[in-house]
Amino acid sequence: MPLVGLLVIIQIAFAIHVVKTGREIYWIFIIVFIPIIGISLYFFTQILPELGQSRTANKAKNSLLKAIDPKRELRKKKQQLELANTLENKIKLADECLEAGMTEDAIELYQASLKGVGEGDPDILVKLAHAYFKNRDFELTIKTLDDVIKQNPN
Repeated sequence: MPLVGLLVIIQIAFAIHVVKTGREIYWIFIIVFIPIIGISLYFFTQILPELGQSRTANKAKNSLLKAIDPKRELRKKKQQLELANTLENKIKLADECLEAGMTEDAIELYQASLKGVGEGDPDILVKLAHAYFKNRDFELTIKTLDDVIKQNPN
């Protein structure tokens, strides 16, 4: 008997959702006259795809993927760098290395990014200082931040 009550509450909630979101009225009949199948159909065809487009759902999905395969993004960024050795790809890989606790690799990539086009870039220098800090190299952290201030007095 309590299951029937729960089913009725779910049917009412889904029927309200149909009306509030402006879905076709036939969904109410499907939900009411074919309860379990109707609720399941409505959930999987109407609600779930809508949930998948929200920012919260994307964050949850990314967190779940990271928990299942923590090195996935790192591999992806390495492949992108191998495909196109650009400043942007170096920085993205360095960021990912830093997040994965690979501070030495991140430092090397940030230093390589400061050559050529990225020379003196304050954003890269700040990221490099952060990597030095995470690596417990406080002298280089201070020196790098001082360089940022010297090059960008504003």
